[in-house]
Amino acid sequence: MSMFAMLQVHNLIPNENEIERITEFIIKNYFHKDKEKIREVVKQHISYGTLAVEYDKADIVAVARWNINNTTVHILDLIIRKDYQRKGLIKKMLVRGLKVWKQLEYISFGRSKYNGRERMYSLEKFLGGQYGRNNH
Repeated sequence: MSMFAMLQVHNLIPNENEIERITEFIIKNYFHKDKEKIREVVKQHISYGTLAVEYDKADIVAVARWNINNTTVHILDLIIRKDYQRKGLIKKMLVRGLKVWKQLEYISFGRSKYNGRERMYSLEKFLGGQYGRNNH
């Protein structure tokens, strides 16, 4: 269905053109609109290896940004194009991330839908079934 690129996994360094495409995708599909700030944050997370981009052919369909704190991945932003929502992209992105950050045990995130209320799950529970740790 799609091609995934997590910069650290694939050792990719996006050029300025690709950074611009990622920035424009975020502006189009997210509530933050400060282009320079978004570009700065994208570059920062590229340098940390904590930015993932999901592609379908050449089109960007999702961008995720996270922090790693010991055994916990904290999802900062997850932006998925509307026509790709509810297709398990975050789980696929996390499974690929586990190839790099093998120590991870937990996932946490805030949901803007619920005033940023933080949720925390074990990765075993969150990924479950076909996405379990033994399958990556």
